[in-house]
Amino acid sequence: AYEEVDLDSDMASRHLNEGYSGGEKKRNEILQMLLLSPSLALIDEIDSGLDVDALALIASVINRLKEQGTTFIIISHYDRLYELVNVNKTAVMVNGKIQLEGDASLAKRISKEGYSFLEKEYGIKLQKEEKVVSLGSCAVKQVL
Repeated sequence: AYEEVDLDSDMASRHLNEGYSGGEKKRNEILQMLLLSPSLALIDEIDSGLDVDALALIASVINRLKEQGTTFIIISHYDRLYELVNVNKTAVMVNGKIQLEGDASLAKRISKEGYSFLEKEYGIKLQKEEKVVSLGSCAVKQVL
């Protein structure tokens, strides 16, 4: 499993998060997920602070596990992960309630246009102090 996330096995002797770079911490999180083999994984901002190679590696692991039946809820502020992960469902959540559901094209549209079209086209009213989250079985986008 270490090789799959590009970590040296000698890292197992380190104290948790001691001497790890940001990318190593993220890959360590993915390693823990691999070892647990969950049926559902909630991944919060796994792409934050990653370089292009590390992001591609993590996306590859997510896609492989997804093909094996793991369901993912991914929270991200960036669309670059959505381009690498095969998103199959997106939902927009406002104040804890799902307001709109769609496929991968909804996540891409939100990334491109922001949330302004939601009120015009769907009557979903947003206030600046509200947190808006897009949830899905494989994609989430959060705006603060």
